Amino acid sequence: MDAENGNARVRPGAGSLSDGRRPGGQHSDFSTPISAVLARLEHVHEIRPGQWRAKCPAHDGKSRDSLSLAETGDGTILVRCFASCSAQEIVRSIGLELKDLFPRSDLNRDERREYASQAKKREARLVLRHELLVLEQCNDAHTEGWPIIDPDPEARERLAVGRVRNVLGAIYG
Repeated sequence: MDAENGNARVRPGAGSLSDGRRPGGQHSDFSTPISAVLARLEHVHEIRPGQWRAKCPAHDGKSRDSLSLAETGDGTILVRCFASCSAQEIVRSIGLELKDLFPRSDLNRDERREYASQAKKREARLVLRHELLVLEQCNDAHTEGWPIIDPDPEARERLAVGRVRNVLGAIYG
């Protein structure tokens, strides 16, 4: 702790990967809110595209998963501590301010479009992962003779196939 202002000191390089990248594929330039936040946290791991867990820096808990982070489509960072630390306490403990959880307002139109495009692709990949898992489970149930709980399993399979086609079309044109 920094005796002067009560903030936790930020350990340089905390959260960096062995190849110099930051969690989430970002480089150390802190060009996005998520890269600036993740670089200052310990025990960061991505649980799905755009969502991470880490150790909350605002309290002395032992859990490595006490903090949940998510990046919205516009680049805003959502933080939730399962020990009830406030967002203000969390950002202050890593040397940031609440305004650092929001995208820069000085981005030009092309930069905002690119950021939104990347966010849509991340969301599409998440849907793709989920629907492929549904199809894999349906396939395993058919192959192994397991019961399928869904009231209309064929309709659910058709829905999953349709969603996979839509996502692939959105990603690859």
